[in-house]
Amino acid sequence: MREKLLSYPAKLLELLINTRLFKTIISSYFLSTLALVAIVVFWSFPSYDVVLRTNEMGNNWDAVFIQGAQPFVNHHTNHLYGPHSDNIAFRFVPAVILNFLHIYTVIPGLIFQFFTLVLFYYLLLLVFNSFFNDRAKSFIFILPICFVVAGHVYGSDYRGVFDTLSLDFLLMTLLLRNKIYVIIPLLLAYFSDERALIVSPAIFLFNMIDNNSFDDFKSILKGALFSSSICLFVSWGVYFVIRYSLHNAFGLYTGTGAENLFFAQINKLFNTFYIGLEGFIIPFVLVVIALFRKRIYMFPTLLIMTFLLLLFISQSLVDRNRSMSYDILILILILILLDKLFPKEEAFRIVALVILINLVYDDFYPLLPQLYRMKFITHSI
Repeated sequence: MREKLLSYPAKLLELLINTRLFKTIISSYFLSTLALVAIVVFWSFPSYDVVLRTNEMGNNWDAVFIQGAQPFVNHHTNHLYGPHSDNIAFRFVPAVILNFLHIYTVIPGLIFQFFTLVLFYYLLLLVFNSFFNDRAKSFIFILPICFVVAGHVYGSDYRGVFDTLSLDFLLMTLLLRNKIYVIIPLLLAYFSDERALIVSPAIFLFNMIDNNSFDDFKSILKGALFSSSICLFVSWGVYFVIRYSLHNAFGLYTGTGAENLFFAQINKLFNTFYIGLEGFIIPFVLVVIALFRKRIYMFPTLLIMTFLLLLFISQSLVDRNRSMSYDILILILILILLDKLFPKEEAFRIVALVILINLVYDDFYPLLPQLYRMKFITHSI
């Protein structure tokens, strides 16, 4: 029964792989990136009309531009626009970058934000190919990410440039994880959004995989002494030192507008969980079981704990979907472990099934329904 269930999506995916178009796409990173971005844009298109026509997000963008001009000034008294603008004191990297590029209005800001999506998929291709050394496999394993919030959080970024840029920096850390200057993209990610800090322990797990040091508790402890792991730990210390210094020197602080909503919205816990994983729950469970069968307990426990920490933080905030997008590192780990632990054909069938499941649910509208809504329902275009 399981074989039949897995076989149909895999057959459809095989038909795609065998086409001349697919072989052309994977022939270069440029074409692969454009193809992945096109898929994301078609399947998850932002409500740009609420920014450009109805100006519902104007306050958020104003807060970003004000902060860009004066990044180390406490602006809480200047704009009381709610949690988004009230909590960006330590998320100054996007604002500073926009100011450096002389971007002071919304449309150029949205263009830059779209560029962060393009960069995201280019970096994702580089990350997967660094593990697989196979462009076709890398492209296929990235496809299911296109249809979860981690792959298209740009659809929510029209509120202001934060999440996709922060995820870009996290992906850079995976490419530079064995370099001492990995601390730079780590800090840039943290100061783009603190949720990057919450999920950063996953990078420690990547270091374990790199060095085949995840079999038992002793090997995990040994892995903590790897230079790549030490750089991660140092980045945490440096982040809090900088944050404390900015608070003391300039009075920066995180606003209290976003209160802890964990229990207030406890009825949405399963939805928060599902938003983050969708079909990835299948390989997640299979990978954990496979590791347990090999009597590897500590590594999957740390993987689960990292996900649960992010889930708790996400459930405690209003923007649960944006928060769960930071599980991108966990999704990549799951796919890499799937490839390591399962035969090639079975891993391929599981990925195909995940793609199919992820296509069923989406928290953003596809391009054509969005255009229809804007044209005939809201008359905003």
